[in-house]
Amino acid sequence: AYLEVSHTVVSIVNTAADMELDLLRKFDAKTNRVKGLAFHPHRPWILASLHNGAVQLYDYRMEILLESFEEHEGPVRGIDFHKTQPLFVSGGDDYKVKVWNYQNRRCLYTLHGHLDYIRTVYFHPNQYPWILSASDDQTVRIWNWQSRTCLLVLTGHNHYVMCAQWHPTEDLILSASLDQTIRVWDISGLRKRNTSIVADEMSIGGGGFGGGSLSFGGAKGMGSGLDSSGAGTSASASAAADPFGNIDAVVKFVLEGHSRGVNWASFHPTMSLVVSGADDREIKVWRMSGSRAWETTTYRGHLNNVSCALFHAKENVIISNSEDKTLRVWDISRNHAPLAFRRDNDRYWILAQHPRLNLLAAGHDNGMFIFKLSRERPAFYYMPNDAVYYFNEGYIRVYAINTGNDRALMPSRGSLSSSGGGGGGGSHSSSSGMGGIGGIGGSEHSKRSKRPRLLYYNPYVHKSSKEVNILLFYDSVKETGDSAEYELYVMDKHGNNTSSNQRSAAQSIAFVTKNRFAVLTSDGEIILKNMDNISKKKMKIAERNVNYVFEGGLNRLILRSAEFMTLFDCKSRQIIRELQIATRFPVKFVHWDAPHYQRCALLAKFSVMICDAELNDICTIYENAKLKSGAWCSSGAVYIYTTVTHMKYALPSGDAGIIKTLDEVLYVVCIHGNTVTCMTRDWKIKKVEIDDTEFVFKRALSLKKFGTVKSIIEKDKLRGESILAYLQKKGYPEVALRFVQDPSTRFELAIECGNIEDAFQCAKEMNSETVWNRFAEAALMQGNYRYVTGAYTQTRNLEKLMNLFVINGNFAMLNKLKEIASTQSNTQMVFNIALLNGCERDDGQHVLTRIECLKEAQQYALAYLTANANGLREMAESIRAEFLADKEIKIPAHLQQAQRMKPLKVLYGPFEAADNAKYDWPQLPKVMDIFDVDDGGDGSKDATTTMTAAAAAARRDDDVDDDDEDEEEEDTRDAVDKVDMDDFGDEEEEDDDADGFGAEFKTKKSKKSRTSTGGAVGSVNAFIGDVDDELEVSDLSDDDGKADAEDTQAMMMRSSSLVTMPENGKNSRQRWLDRAISATDMIAAGSFDLAQQALHRQFGIINFAPLAPYFMCVYNSCHAYVTVAPNARDMAMGIRRREQTQSQDHKKKENMANVCYSVSVCEDVLKSAFQFVTDAQFEKGIAEFRKILHIVPLLVIADSDELRDVRNLVKQCREYINALRVKEEATRVHDSDPPREFELNCYFTHFELQDAHIFSGLYGAMKLGYKAQYFKTTAVLCRRLLELAVSGKVRNDNAQKYLSQVQKVLKKCESKCAKNEYDNAKEEQLAYKAHDFSFLCCQSLTPIDRNEEIVKSPYCGSTFKAQFNGQISPVCNLVRIGDNKDGVTINTK
Repeated sequence: AYLEVSHTVVSIVNTAADMELDLLRKFDAKTNRVKGLAFHPHRPWILASLHNGAVQLYDYRMEILLESFEEHEGPVRGIDFHKTQPLFVSGGDDYKVKVWNYQNRRCLYTLHGHLDYIRTVYFHPNQYPWILSASDDQTVRIWNWQSRTCLLVLTGHNHYVMCAQWHPTEDLILSASLDQTIRVWDISGLRKRNTSIVADEMSIGGGGFGGGSLSFGGAKGMGSGLDSSGAGTSASASAAADPFGNIDAVVKFVLEGHSRGVNWASFHPTMSLVVSGADDREIKVWRMSGSRAWETTTYRGHLNNVSCALFHAKENVIISNSEDKTLRVWDISRNHAPLAFRRDNDRYWILAQHPRLNLLAAGHDNGMFIFKLSRERPAFYYMPNDAVYYFNEGYIRVYAINTGNDRALMPSRGSLSSSGGGGGGGSHSSSSGMGGIGGIGGSEHSKRSKRPRLLYYNPYVHKSSKEVNILLFYDSVKETGDSAEYELYVMDKHGNNTSSNQRSAAQSIAFVTKNRFAVLTSDGEIILKNMDNISKKKMKIAERNVNYVFEGGLNRLILRSAEFMTLFDCKSRQIIRELQIATRFPVKFVHWDAPHYQRCALLAKFSVMICDAELNDICTIYENAKLKSGAWCSSGAVYIYTTVTHMKYALPSGDAGIIKTLDEVLYVVCIHGNTVTCMTRDWKIKKVEIDDTEFVFKRALSLKKFGTVKSIIEKDKLRGESILAYLQKKGYPEVALRFVQDPSTRFELAIECGNIEDAFQCAKEMNSETVWNRFAEAALMQGNYRYVTGAYTQTRNLEKLMNLFVINGNFAMLNKLKEIASTQSNTQMVFNIALLNGCERDDGQHVLTRIECLKEAQQYALAYLTANANGLREMAESIRAEFLADKEIKIPAHLQQAQRMKPLKVLYGPFEAADNAKYDWPQLPKVMDIFDVDDGGDGSKDATTTMTAAAAAARRDDDVDDDDEDEEEEDTRDAVDKVDMDDFGDEEEEDDDADGFGAEFKTKKSKKSRTSTGGAVGSVNAFIGDVDDELEVSDLSDDDGKADAEDTQAMMMRSSSLVTMPENGKNSRQRWLDRAISATDMIAAGSFDLAQQALHRQFGIINFAPLAPYFMCVYNSCHAYVTVAPNARDMAMGIRRREQTQSQDHKKKENMANVCYSVSVCEDVLKSAFQFVTDAQFEKGIAEFRKILHIVPLLVIADSDELRDVRNLVKQCREYINALRVKEEATRVHDSDPPREFELNCYFTHFELQDAHIFSGLYGAMKLGYKAQYFKTTAVLCRRLLELAVSGKVRNDNAQKYLSQVQKVLKKCESKCAKNEYDNAKEEQLAYKAHDFSFLCCQSLTPIDRNEEIVKSPYCGSTFKAQFNGQISPVCNLVRIGDNKDGVTINTK
């Protein structure tokens, strides 16, 4: 018997005031009915077994479905992960236990033996290779998953076994059955008999998964457990009844007390307790002790069968769920009403608890969700005096960073006060003498959380001050709707409290000065209070619904509203700056770089926004994982933050990266050098050593502190592809060149930074045609004539060589090339060269060459025509006689006389043969290498200023003596060495004519002696020496002449190894892409793929085919094309848009692309769409409205006013498209289904249309209803018509002529209804109910019941029945129904 403590049962759901817990959702998934759940012990995964036979694997941290396993036939009720192996087990209604490998994504094998539905399956928690299964065949079975055999069958229950579980540490099994009993089984005999140590075996046998040294045998037969009866009696004595003692399992306890079948039972993780839930709607707690087991407590409150119940591993509570659609949390230390969470339409079926983390999961009819019951973030505040103030176990504590001293400063008021813990609202029964299950007495009856959410220390109090001001902020409980509250502590350095009674309600709080703090009330009013908690000033921010306040510096606050962060001056009561927040997740924390207060970090759920002291946006960094905490380093230059898995850094330059991976969630307190001080969820201080090389390097590079950069590189601290990509992205490929030795990577970097010498060396090493072609292209862009010639020579590309010689006017080289082509029998090349040479000078020889080439190509008619046109009559006649004797030839008049081609205009050159080096284009002096420049004091100073000054000084020195200048110019020219071209396959020709093209050209001798040494140009010579001597091209050699000390710098600036080409600027599309935020800017930049990704993230668009013409329109309309010169390609000129803002972002925005679409364009389309509706051209109207929906994602929305207008546009289009679709469907069923036609016309009147269109729809529906004798519904339509007519919203001349007829119809309908002269049954069959219409499904065009689940379009918000979830929306034809996206937002941030 137990003692009944009676309480009145009242509304359970809204009586959670006394609970310090709250349900915090972490992940939600919509699926079929979930019957089983299992957390992975180490990875952020959860398995859900579904009623449709599928097993789904989710990553709840990334919120994605990873895999679906579908081999079961029928519902899958049991699921569990193995603790160490990549396995999970499942059991279902097909009587099968399946073992799966989730890495291989397949079922390994199936265990057969059960004869009915399998309810639960579990792996053994302590590494034994056993599986426990419970079944409707009234048995519990133990399997060896390695040997794939059944070890034991536990019989004794006489009804379905609904649940069976292992004890977490002991050799016990718990089973619950519909026979109203719970059995505790002792399996120590099975463990002893089946466990053996195999010294020579290094892996687990049987299953082949490895990983241990234990071998577990399997029983050949099925053991049978012994039953015992009687509640609370021990059955261990029955083991002695077996004379042989071979008892593998015995019933230790049989727990009886439930009046109906037991659905679930589970052990307490650490105590000798059992909790059970049954169809009698009760939850019972049982205690086991030695040979006794008894019922201690009964909890009542569920209104239907209890599906599942378990103990929380970290809180002193029981969690239960039920078919009454509620999940309840019972405090087992106090007699309080449970905290209840209700779903409108879904019954709960299963609960699961994470083995390590504070996470739970609940499965219901339409999916499952993961939640936790309390926040785990510690409340702390760091002061720059190296002290951390934090709350733990009822005390405000202080931790000294330098010494590690941790002491309690003072107890909180909540820990000092306590009162009786009575509570109503549920039914609770307890046995006498228990004193609470957990041994915990009553605690304070309060409307706030037990632990504070945040702790604030007054940062404006001077270090020498003897006073300490601390605020503790407590969250409100959602279920009660009560406001949050704070506690103010004013104390001395020793923790002696100097104030009392300092507790008040507040929405949020923040310190403002050393003797003032701000309190935000629930109505949005800001109150400044002194340290006696007395109000001194009240402020209200107009037009801003402020919902939170943050510290903003001395006499300043940062105010958070729905779309803005506002910097507010409390002294002048003026708004200093407003910052729009692009993300839909609100800012949670603001971290200042105290004590500097030069920058702040706005921390949201998935983003970090870094701002300056005036709240100007510097950069924003987005993350995929949830952000947890952050802090600035002591210098205020680097912000270090943590996510659930990583510690990362962010720089004001916008750079971010990973510092290290975390094994647990850490909350950053402060950073000193390479040490990050953090706090764990267990309120422990933890110091983490980090490697700061990467962000120090990036910071130094952004500040142009090249000395620091050089030092880091020389110490060889950085490696990896990521740092190379970073250097390339930031425009420092020459720095990346210092990191790599791989020729291909060095070649790409050298090409990017214009280092043609290094690129040449790498090309020589790789020696492939592709590389030489890339090198030639790069050298040609720099106008390096000799390198281009050498590259073309190496690839034997005669065509490009010919083109190069022609555009430079180097006809001497062109003649040599003709000779080489002749030896190759390349008739076409010889002909082309002769033709081009004839443009320059025509001595007759080139004509003869062309004629011979045509004859060789058997183009005799062309040869005859060429000879005849150039006056070579005899040769023409000989060709005719020899090759064209039998053909009649008629020469047109315009071909009788040859017309010479216009001479080619050479833009640069030609030069004398000896001045071959002059063909290289002029180049700018190259600034000094960044590694030759010291840090110039202020890191922000551009090092190029110093370099340019040095170059100017060098030029001034050169101007002193013209003779010296000429001499230096000659010194910059290198001696011309031989560059030979292979004979392209003709080894017999070795012409080395000294007077012809192959002669060595000489240049002027320098007045200073010099010798050719190695280096980049020496490498060129070595390369050329490897080629045959058919073609000679001059090249550079190093200048080793001695110069005076004062001229050394000038020599560096003019040396051939220190010259560079002007860098290519970015075109408009590249600049737009660099600054692109909205998808429209990405389209204008030509990056359609990035635009599609952005539109998918924002709107959920998956069908981009309808947007293709709009993409092209945006792309083509943002450029104008200008013809610069004849025969030249048109130059594209980007058309910029004008921004109507004068903010700090103006300079960035003014260069963005002009967009051809705007709100005014949409409004013009809307007018034409309205006209189509008025003209009853519904198909064209739908096309116009849908056009607006296709344009809206491409609009650039800059402010809240535009956002409001665009959202109104989307709403109007949605309503009209759905209304017109209803009209078209009504027209289609006009002849086939008159009742359906009437219903559709009635649905039309419920859309938010223009009043004239609604009036027209009501009038048409009224006529149809009257003709079909739906008098009751028609009367409702008539009244709506009259209300609309008298409201003045419709033009009188349109309404008056219909009013008399409407009144007559209404009178007739009311008369018929009053006399019951109509078929009421016929009207009841209508799906349209005039007084009970809520939503229309925009897919099926049928009404949605009020209690029916709906899904919406993430773009326009159209409603659909849940069965259409995942289909393409018929309204816009762009998005998937049911997705959760941001929709239309401001997209310029």
